[in-house]
Amino acid sequence: GFALGDSNLNLKPLIKVDDKYYCFSTYLLSRNRFLLAADLLKRADETYFENNFLGNINSYSRDNYNERKARALFEKMLPSVQFFTSLNYRIKDENDVDKLTELDILGVSKNAIYIIEVKAGTLHKKHKRGALKGLKDRIEQVIGYGAFQCQRAETHILNLGIFEYVEG
Repeated sequence: GFALGDSNLNLKPLIKVDDKYYCFSTYLLSRNRFLLAADLLKRADETYFENNFLGNINSYSRDNYNERKARALFEKMLPSVQFFTSLNYRIKDENDVDKLTELDILGVSKNAIYIIEVKAGTLHKKHKRGALKGLKDRIEQVIGYGAFQCQRAETHILNLGIFEYVEG
């Protein structure tokens, strides 16, 4: 196959010979531990993976974990700022219909507000191998949407200033 093609080595770094297992690169095990864990979850139960690991339905999901960690880091960097997570607010969509949306993290201090959207976008294998156009498009998509969400929240704060706090 193509030298930069997909390989099972990243997801299956152990080789079984007779009744013994061999690992020729402990580096791969260490570097890919989260990818391996996610793949094991997905292969064991795809419904659980989609509903509980991805997204933010489950409080222990990847997205909620990332939001908690981001908040904790910002609280360490900015101890005088009060941070809130999972702030819901209503907007009008493109069809002028009410829609409930959420801001991941809002920091409030005497001198500033911090509007933070946490993204857990994943890169496709081809992007990790150097498909630059696709990588650029994916990064623009993830970061661009996060920037759009922050701008939308800022507009809401400046116009109405009303959020509903949901402990998360």
